Amino acid sequence: MNDAIIIKAIYNEYNLYKYHNKKKGNLINKFRPYSNKVTDYLLLVLSFFFVPIVPFIPFFNKVSISTSSYDCNMYFICSEKSKIIFSKNTKSNFIDITRGDKYHVTLKGYLNYLKVIYLFFYTIRLKIWFYPSVTLLYQMIRIYGYLSENKGSIKEINITNHYDRWAIFFGEIANEFDIKLNIYQHGILDCDYKPFYKIPKVNNVYAYDELSGNIFSCDLILDCNKVIIKKPTVGVAEVKQHKKSVLIIGTVDVTYLTIEKKIISNLGADIFIYYKPHPLNHNDCFFLYRDTFQLLGKNELLPLVDIVIHTNSTLALEYSGNDIYADYIDLYQTNNIQDVFNKINKVFL
Repeated sequence: MNDAIIIKAIYNEYNLYKYHNKKKGNLINKFRPYSNKVTDYLLLVLSFFFVPIVPFIPFFNKVSISTSSYDCNMYFICSEKSKIIFSKNTKSNFIDITRGDKYHVTLKGYLNYLKVIYLFFYTIRLKIWFYPSVTLLYQMIRIYGYLSENKGSIKEINITNHYDRWAIFFGEIANEFDIKLNIYQHGILDCDYKPFYKIPKVNNVYAYDELSGNIFSCDLILDCNKVIIKKPTVGVAEVKQHKKSVLIIGTVDVTYLTIEKKIISNLGADIFIYYKPHPLNHNDCFFLYRDTFQLLGKNELLPLVDIVIHTNSTLALEYSGNDIYADYIDLYQTNNIQDVFNKINKVFL
C-alpha cells in the first residue's frame, strides 16, 4: 500500500481545517471549526486514548461497496448531497461511507493501519486538536485496498469532493492506477483558499459556472482536461402560498444564526417565514416559533417566496438556478441587522 497517499490527503485536510479555524476567528484550533458540541470533545478523547481499537469500532469502519459489473465506473458517496448528485446512476458501482456493510477488519488492513498511524503522528506531531482524524484512516485503507485489487476493471472514479482529504486521496489513487477522475461540484467554492497539495489530474470537472470552473482548473487541480458547466437546481413548489413571504436558509455559524433569530423575531406578522435549517444544525430550531412560520423538512420542496435570506448558501444558488424571480440577501455581505431590514422593507413597499 502507498502510505504516502493517505498521509498526503490527511495533511491537506489539516491545512484546510487550520484555514477555517483562522477564518472563524477561533483562538484555539478545533477539529470542527464551526461546531462546539460535546461530541466533538468526546471524539478527541476517543482518538487520543483508543487509537489501537478504532478499526474495531463499527461507526468508524463504515464502508459499503456495491458492484454490479466489471469494467465499470465508480461513484463515491460521502454525504446526502453526493447521494442526490449521483441518484440517477443507479446501475453503477458505488463506494459509500455513509453506511456500513458487514463488520470487516483484516490482519493485513490492521497492520497497514498501525503503520499509517505511526506516520500520522510523525507528521502531525503535537497538533492534538487534529487527532480525531485517526478515526478516518481505516476507511481510507479499506478503500485503497479495494481499488488496488480492482484497478484493472475500473475505468472512472466520480466524486463530489473539492479540496478535502477525499479529493486528494482519490486524485492520487487515480493518478497512480491510471484511472480517470471526474469531479462534480457540490457547493460554493472558497475562492480565497489555496490547498497545500493540488489534485494531480482530473478528466472532467462539472462546475456550477465559469468562475467555479476557473477556481478548479487554476487553484485546485494541476492538470484539468475539461470543465463542463452544469447549472445547479433544486426542487421548488409550483404555486406561491402567501402574499408576502421570506425563505431563510439556515447556517451553522453562531454569528449569523444570531442574525437569523433577530430577523425571525422582528419581521412583521403579515410576512410569512419559511426556515430551512442547515443539515448540521437541524436540532437547534427551538427559537423558530411564531404564527406565520413554517419549518421546512429535509425532503420538502422549497416554496416560492419574495425574498431568500442566506449566508453564502449553495441551496440559495440552486434555488436561483430554477430561474425564479426573488430578491436575495446574503448575510455574509450584508450582516448589519438594520441594513437587512431596510432591504426587506424596500421589497415589500
